[in-house]
This record gives sequence, structure tokens and C-alpha cells, in this order.
Amino acid sequence: MSKEFKRKITTQAALAGIIIIAAVAVLIYLGRNIQIVSTKIYGLRNRASIYAADIVQISNLREQAKLAAPYLTKLAVALPSKSNVIVLSNTVNTIALKDGVNVGFRFGAEGQRNSVGLNYVEFEMSVQGPYNNIVQFISDLEGSGNYLVIDNISLLAGSNGMDGVINGRVYFYDNGTGQGQ
Repeated sequence: MSKEFKRKITTQAALAGIIIIAAVAVLIYLGRNIQIVSTKIYGLRNRASIYAADIVQISNLREQAKLAAPYLTKLAVALPSKSNVIVLSNTVNTIALKDGVNVGFRFGAEGQRNSVGLNYVEFEMSVQGPYNNIVQFISDLEGSGNYLVIDNISLLAGSNGMDGVINGRVYFYDNGTGQGQ
């Protein structure tokens, strides 16, 4: 074999080796990038499925809100607005006069507004009169059409029949403006 032939074979082998090494390097580089890209795609697919589930939940909530809307409207119409609650003291005085009970009335703290606008104001009444009249007064108060809850009644024998304190809450609708419906 001649020197030139050996040099050609060596050159070709070297070139083939360089090409093979370059091809392996390119495959390793692309393999890593493919792994990174596939990991990103997998993460994006997971996020997309989470977003799709969230969209379904939002859609369900909207449907439930549509179903609840008529009931919330009835609640807003049925309950007085905050400004109308103030007339409760006049109603209490009218019922007390009719039932022969002396009454003192004052509003207390306002409760926290919830997500549908239902709110309340606490009240306290001092009452004085015959026991049967106070019982009738409480009955008439509960039937007065005001949305109230009596939390506590304390009665003691007094100089003119019974003396007592009635604590409770009166509910109203507040759409966030303080004006109700």
C-alpha cells in the first residue's frame, strides 16, 4: 500500500469519525431539548386540563346562580331595606300602646352583611306591664310582618306587674348600597 492510499483512508476514517462524533453530539443535544420540550408540553397539558375543569365549575356556578336568582329576588322584595328598618321603633310603640305595655326601644350593633345581602340590626327593648299584656305584646310583635328574631327575654316581678328586657335582631336586605331593593 502506498502512502497516499494510507493517507486517504486515514483522512476518510478521521472525517467519518468527526462526522459520527458530530452526529452523536447533535443527537445528544437534540435529545436533551426534546426531553425539555416534552416536559414543558406535559406540564402545559396538565394545566390545560385543570383550566378545563375550572371552566366547567364556573359554568356550573353560573347555572346555579341563574337558578337561585328568582329566590334572591324574592328575598330582596320580601325583606325591607335598611332605611325601612328604622320604622320598627314606630311599629313597636304602636303594638305596645295597643297591648297596654310600656316600652323603651333602641337599636344596637349592625350584623355583618353576607354574600347575598342579608343583614340585621340588633335591638333591645325594655318592657313593663302585666304579664299577660307582655306575652300578647311579644306575640303581636312576632306577627307584625317584620323579619325579626327574639334572642332573649328576661322578666322580673316589678312594682307595676313585670319589668323585662327583650333582645333580638331585625333582618333587612342590603344590596351593598344600604338601600335594599
